[in-house]
Amino acid sequence: CMNVIVADSSCTPATAAFTSAPSELTVAFTDASTDPSAWSWDFGDGNTSTAQNPSYTYDSAGTYTVCLIVTNPCSADTSCSNITVTVCASPVASFTSSSSDLTVTFADASTDPSAWSWDFGDGNTSTAQNPSYTYDSAGTYTVCLIVTNPCSADTSCSNITVTVCASPVASFTSSSSDLTVTFADASTNATSWSWNFGDGNTSTLQNPMYAFSTDGSYNVCLTVSNGCASDVICDSVTVTSCPPVIAAFIYAASALTVDFTDLSVGADAWSWDFGDGINSSVQNASHSYAAAGTYDVCLTATNACSSDTTCFLVTLATVGLEEPNVLVNMQLYPNPTDGLVNIIIPASVNEDITLVIYNAFGEIVFNADQSGLNTISGSAVQNKYAIDIGYLANGMYLVQLLTANETHMEQIVISK
Repeated sequence: CMNVIVADSSCTPATAAFTSAPSELTVAFTDASTDPSAWSWDFGDGNTSTAQNPSYTYDSAGTYTVCLIVTNPCSADTSCSNITVTVCASPVASFTSSSSDLTVTFADASTDPSAWSWDFGDGNTSTAQNPSYTYDSAGTYTVCLIVTNPCSADTSCSNITVTVCASPVASFTSSSSDLTVTFADASTNATSWSWNFGDGNTSTLQNPMYAFSTDGSYNVCLTVSNGCASDVICDSVTVTSCPPVIAAFIYAASALTVDFTDLSVGADAWSWDFGDGINSSVQNASHSYAAAGTYDVCLTATNACSSDTTCFLVTLATVGLEEPNVLVNMQLYPNPTDGLVNIIIPASVNEDITLVIYNAFGEIVFNADQSGLNTISGSAVQNKYAIDIGYLANGMYLVQLLTANETHMEQIVISK
């Protein structure tokens, strides 16, 4: 005896088909078969399901061969497909921006995105990762970035302000003192500064002070910029070094009239105070006093770098007062000196001599008799001696030469 299955000629054979939508490790399966009455899923990892449209979560990422078997009373059919699932992190939207006038450059700073959607806040959009966008007018715009990946999406928004700015115009002035130059920015619409001093050195200060190493003319350039543009201006700057001033003078009196002779070092301007309320600005002044007496005479000598003042008490005797004889032929040289001084006196002076040097305060800083002087030469006409006072500070000193009945006084300047 044998059982015989007779097909129902009134039913249609089943045809298997399906679609899938993975989201990270979870896959949503959708049956697309025709005429099925039962479903059997094999997810490729040993697990199964008989649901028509199952959702299945895998334990790990990978590619799985998923098969769907569909049946009906007439027949059965199978469809298989490779399904890949991955683990992905949710994206986090972030961006930065920099503007130049009405144009803004946007830089994506998001994590784990695979697609970008920008809304510039004025109705315009972009799908570029790092777009550059020019607005029609100044204002504040709310810009939003939407980033997505197969897992999810995220949004970040920020207010962006754009303005129309004027181009900068570079300009500067300068003033020098010796080798040091003070630069003053006179630019308009500038927000940053770049100086090139023409000797290889630079600065980003707005108003720098710079000391050149040597005399000369330097082509100094200033580059200024803002968010819109930049501008450059160059100008020749000349610097010279000048020595510090040492004020010094000598004088000769005749009755109440005194002739002053300037011995200053490095000076180009002079200011005399004769001690009686009268002043003068000539280099070598002559002044007549109203009465005999002692006057504190001061000379202030200046140049572009510095100034110096020296003072001496000048005593004028009444007419008829006996005055000491003067060694009119005594010479001191060089004057100014760096310390070594030659002294020449007439040979007719055969008494012992004493040399005394006073500083500006009237203090004795050198005192020697003839035996303490270094004799250089002697003749029937003159005797030559030498002293070294290089240990004294720069300035003016009064040299007094004394014999038994004669005296000579002269000022000398030390400049080292």
